[in-house]
Amino acid sequence: MNVEQEIKTTAEAGRLNDACTLGLRAYGPEVMSYLHAFLDDGDAASEVFSELLLKVWAGLPQFRWQCSFRTWLYAIARRALIDHTRVRSKRRRDRNLSSVQDQLVVQARTASLPYLKTDARRRFRELREQLDSEDQTILILRVDRNLSWQEIARVLADDDLPDDELQRAAAALRKRFQRVKEDLRKRME
Repeated sequence: MNVEQEIKTTAEAGRLNDACTLGLRAYGPEVMSYLHAFLDDGDAASEVFSELLLKVWAGLPQFRWQCSFRTWLYAIARRALIDHTRVRSKRRRDRNLSSVQDQLVVQARTASLPYLKTDARRRFRELREQLDSEDQTILILRVDRNLSWQEIARVLADDDLPDDELQRAAAALRKRFQRVKEDLRKRME
């Protein structure tokens, strides 16, 4: 059984805390590195990740499994980033995380991909920061996380899209990605 099936089976059995823990152990480190791609401050990334944990735990009972847990997690992470940037000056410090949630924050923070901790990260970040946040998200989710175009369309959609609209959104994202790649190539020359 793969991780996605195990998460869903566990959730459907009513063991929501276990399902969240499984999903966040599997995908937490990669989502944390996604957050680091937007936030230079490790404390800020940890704060957004903590918010994400709370939203995942609260939201799993309503999750309809129209996409993978991983895709849903990235959609929540994107919204948490947007919320964080909107209220950056009004950060809330009073988190009420359980010990399991605290452990997941620490695990995700320390397990970031090694190439994201080097000079290459700094140079790539400088180039990537010139893109708007949605283009950055597309680049990270497609290149670094290998999400499908439909999964990326779901992450970027503010609402659930019917399948035909999801297909159109995915096609538009492919075209947009090509333009971003061409733009990055020109900037690298």
